[in-house]
Amino acid sequence: MRLWWGVAAAGVGIPMLFMGTETHQDGHWHTEEEASMDWSLIARGGEKWAKEGMACVKAANEMRTQHWALTRGTARVIQADHENGIIVVERHYEGVEEDGKTKMNQRLIVVVNDGDGQWDAEGTYGINVGPPWGEDGGAFEEIFNSQDEDFGGWPGSGNKERGVINQEGESLQLAIPKLGVVVLKQVTGKSKARDPDLVLAELSAGAAASISALGR
Repeated sequence: MRLWWGVAAAGVGIPMLFMGTETHQDGHWHTEEEASMDWSLIARGGEKWAKEGMACVKAANEMRTQHWALTRGTARVIQADHENGIIVVERHYEGVEEDGKTKMNQRLIVVVNDGDGQWDAEGTYGINVGPPWGEDGGAFEEIFNSQDEDFGGWPGSGNKERGVINQEGESLQLAIPKLGVVVLKQVTGKSKARDPDLVLAELSAGAAASISALGR
């Protein structure tokens, strides 16, 4: 569900989700009580996986409503890796904001990985995003990762811990989770890249904590 809804929220057109999908409800839906919405999945504590699904849908929806590039911008495939099941789409909107005066030039990079391959901070995957835009160059920040730990994924699955990522030439080196969607936004100005050793140490500590919690 996380992969599918990430694609829908970042794609062209109006996304549609049938009630109960966000809580991973099984079976068919009907107006009869035994086949209606199962509120027990989220009521009185509910199920962890149901809440994680709702959190993913909420984050994807907020991303879509907050970025005009997703609701009225153009879409252009900039990379297709059929062998690994990866497609990269550039969403771009240039115009004015709702006040009719403030200029907006918004660019998002949507990476869809429909395969089992996985790349992390120790071995990133290169995306060809083209020459840097403008005087600021190419600096990007992750705004959505369908495999985030809060959604039922795992620590370090994306690029959140890396902060602002600067492209190298025409390449943007990213951590890409298997069966996931990662969305990055181009930001103004460059930020000094974080120490890779520090990032790896934080990711290792988070993974160790998660393993320890599972053993309790």
